[in-house]
Amino acid sequence: MSRIRDIVASIATTLKDSTFVSTSPVIPVVEEDSKDIVDEIARASGRSHGCFILVAFTSAATDNESPGPDLTQCVFTITVVEQPQVWRTKPRFVSCTEVAEACCRLLHHTSPKDSAGVDLANGVLSFESMEQSSDDSSLIQTISFNLPCVLDPTAPTRS
Repeated sequence: MSRIRDIVASIATTLKDSTFVSTSPVIPVVEEDSKDIVDEIARASGRSHGCFILVAFTSAATDNESPGPDLTQCVFTITVVEQPQVWRTKPRFVSCTEVAEACCRLLHHTSPKDSAGVDLANGVLSFESMEQSSDDSSLIQTISFNLPCVLDPTAPTRS
């Protein structure tokens, strides 16, 4: 499996397992490369929820030529999308900004791990930025984290 994909899954699991996200009303966490992403986003943004968190890999870069490759800049984003006309009708809702801040607090300086508890990277998630945007019906906060990691140097295979 992909190292980057494993990191995305670990970040999503950390958020899903938190009391903040799992308390009613539950905030769905969607992984960007999920097989059913379109359906998951439709369900999460529909009348039953109105707010969701999207975990994604965004970009990578290196400043050295070591084997691996050694990704000194590997950026993962957490996007919180709130539809106020749905979400704010819920009892005990929290705003898009509050959800984004909670994600920052839950993830900053954590080390993504695989299912056996082994670290997936060469460090910890480090908060880089949080930016607000919106569209016609949604409030959006996008949070960026950097996580240096080394990719497996063996030839990739598909199963």
